[in-house]
This record gives sequence, C-alpha cells and structure tokens, in this order.
Amino acid sequence: MQNNKVFSILQKFDKYEQNRLRKFVQSPYFNRNERLEKLLELLVKEVNSENPIISIAREKIWRKIGHQGSFDDVKLRKDFSDLLRLVEKFIAQEQYEKNGLYEAEFLLAGINEKKINKLEKGAKKLVSRLLDRYPLKSSDLYFHKFAFEKQVFLLNQEIQAKSEKKNIEKVSKNLDIFYISEKLRYYCYILGSKRIAIHEYDLQMMNQVIHQVENFNYEEIPVIAVYYQYYLTLSDAEKEEHYFKLKELLDKYGLDFPKVEAFILYSSTLNYCTRKVNSGQSKFLNEYFDIMVDFLEKEIIFLDDHLDVQVFRNIVVTALRLKKYSWAASFIPKYIERIRPEYRENTLTFNMARLHWYLKDHKKVIELLSTVEYENLGYNLISKTLLLTTYYDTNEIEPLYSLLESFRTFLNRHKEIPEHRRKYYLNFISITKKLTNIAPNDKKAIEKLKKEVTENSTIATDPWLLEKLAELK
Repeated sequence: MQNNKVFSILQKFDKYEQNRLRKFVQSPYFNRNERLEKLLELLVKEVNSENPIISIAREKIWRKIGHQGSFDDVKLRKDFSDLLRLVEKFIAQEQYEKNGLYEAEFLLAGINEKKINKLEKGAKKLVSRLLDRYPLKSSDLYFHKFAFEKQVFLLNQEIQAKSEKKNIEKVSKNLDIFYISEKLRYYCYILGSKRIAIHEYDLQMMNQVIHQVENFNYEEIPVIAVYYQYYLTLSDAEKEEHYFKLKELLDKYGLDFPKVEAFILYSSTLNYCTRKVNSGQSKFLNEYFDIMVDFLEKEIIFLDDHLDVQVFRNIVVTALRLKKYSWAASFIPKYIERIRPEYRENTLTFNMARLHWYLKDHKKVIELLSTVEYENLGYNLISKTLLLTTYYDTNEIEPLYSLLESFRTFLNRHKEIPEHRRKYYLNFISITKKLTNIAPNDKKAIEKLKKEVTENSTIATDPWLLEKLAELK
C-alpha cells in the first residue's frame, strides 16, 4: 500500500492539512460517496500510526468502507481512484485560496457571463484593492493586472458607448510586461545552465524580446530591469558593470520577488563571482562573501526555513579563505540549527574541522575527522584531504601513509566520482607522497616538484602544497 498514490500524498500532509482534507471530502458539494470518507479515515489513521506500512488486506478494506457482497477488486480500485481525484481537487483548492486574486478574477468572469451588473462595481473594487496590496512585483503581478483589465474590457464591451475609449492599452501593456519578463526569465535559465545542460532549447522570438527591451525604457519595471540585467551578466560576462548593476537592482528590488525566485536571482550573482574567482580574480571572493551576508540578513537564503548544506559549507569556506575566522566561528553554531536535523551533526563536524584546519589546531582536526565516514561524497573527499594534510603537518607518518593508500582505494572504488575530480585528488595523493620523500634544502628536488604542482592545474589544494615546499627550502 506504500505505493498507493493517495497514501503517498497523505504522508506529505501535516495534521492540519489532513483535517482540512477530511472536511473537504465530507462536504456534499464535492463528494456524496460515504465510502470515500471511510476510506480516507482508514488511510489517515494508518499514515499517522507509528509504523505506517498499512498491511490491511484489500478484502478487509472492502468491508471496512461499507461494501456489501463478495470482494470486487475492480470496484475497490475505483474507490481509490475517486478518492485520488478528490485529493487532487483539494490540493488545487488550497492553492486557489492562497491567492485571493484568483477568486476575485473568477468572480468578475462569472459576473460577466451571467450579466450580474449589480455586483460589478464591488468586484472591481475588490480586485483593485488586492492588486494594490499585492506584496510582490514579479511577473505574476502583471499577469493578474492583465487578467483584471481583460475582464474589465469584457464587462464594458457591451455597455460602454462606442465613442468612449476602452482600456485596451492597459490590457496590452500588462500582457507585454508579463510576456517579456517571463521570456527573459526562462532565457536566463537556459543561458545559466549551458555549462551543465544536456538538452538544447529553442525559445522563439528571443531576439525580438531583447530588441524590445533595448529600444524602449523598461527601467521603471523592476521585473524586466532585473531579468534584463541578469541576461547581460550571462551573455556579456566580461563587462563587470553588468554584474554590479544587477547587484544594485537586487539590493533595491530583491525582496519584491517570490522567495524561490529571489533565491535564484541572488544565486546568479554568486555564480558570477565564483566564475570570476576561478579565473583568478580574487577580489570577487570578497564580493561573494558580501552577497552571502546580505542573502543571510534578508532571510532569502532559507528555503522552507532551512539552510542548504552546500550553501552552509560555501559560506564557511569563503569566510575562512578571507581569514574571517572569528566570523566563521560565530556563524557555525548560530546557523547550524537551520540545517535539516538529519544532516545537522555531519555538517557541524565537517565545518568545525575545516575551521580548526585553518586555525592550524591539528589535534582538533584529527579528533573531529579521524572517526567520521560521511555519506556525502563531497564531504568525504574534502575531509580526507584535510585529514591527510593534518597528518603531514603533525609528522604522523604512519597514519599519513595509511590514509594515502586508503584514499587512493576510495577514489578507484567509487566509480560515480567524475573523472576530472578523481584525477584531481589522485594527483594530490601522488604529490603529497613525493613531498614526504624530499629532504630539507634539496633545492633541485624542491624546484622539480614545485614545477609539477604549478604546471598541473588538476592538483587539489595547490596553496597548501606550495606552502609545504617553501618550508623545505
């Protein structure tokens, strides 16, 4: 029964949603089949049990929900199917009621269809009031404005004098803003994912959309201004002024977007900084950090009230690379509670180990990492690297050599590791092993190994290796 669709959906609902669904199914407007009410109660009870695996035989379900006569699997499957349709309607109704504009717009449509002129004025005022209070300035706002003006046009089409000017310009303007901003948004997605995309996309009329934005002033429309600037950072990345203008616009309008959309927009500036840092422009590491702090303070970074493990790790390592050790030391315990409970312990251990590694507190690094085997592949690779370098720094030769071999075995055993990353870490292992065999002041050997490090761009932790070679001189 775990594979049953209704059962799986109910597992996603909290107690309040389950109660609202119960009332929905009990409503005669939506359902007049008492068996579906009983079937829902049975499923909810099982979902909320300590071990929700619902082992009740289908014949028992048949009797419990009120069927008479011999068991008929086809009819029981029909009950499950009918209940699924009700649950789907409930999900749609929940979304519908989250935004009062939909109800008001459909009310206007109904008034127009039934020609109920007495309700028209009040409905128009309701929609106008809701639009004025709409908390977001994303493309959705202009869609709702378009839908409203369209209904106003339809309502007035018959009763307005032919000589009176219609609201067609408002209909058209709001439709244009919605269309242009949405086209830009999806085009930015395509451009942003090109580096990793395996699919090709063909968006029609993009040249015309870009031309429209470039030749008409849309600066006063935040959603178009932001997405056009986002497009410029992707299509003309060498011009840094595009990035700084996007950053300025997000600082001004970022909170006007839905949270998920704002998260993506802020992430685009972080991705830009990452590409610049990877190309050797270290000043963008400070930019990356500043955006992250802004991201945190505005709470945009938290999706479903949680902080992503990878984002948490990026914040910590950026602070450490900028030598903001005190900031990182206060950030980790302050925000670890925002990590999902199932990932919290490993995230804390890993990031505290990294902090102590930068602080050269070797004993603490070994204590934190020597007994941990992370399920996350990225954690595993980095933690082994941190532990390996710490063994070298503390002259723990036996554990060092043991880890060098076990790390090599780990890399060869895990076939899911991308080949370029495997090579990255295998080179690091090889260089570290050679490092242990160089005698201090052996200038010839030191220079030879230094050349190997600097000429090979696929060696992990180059700065640490170069630092160790410098210490041997």
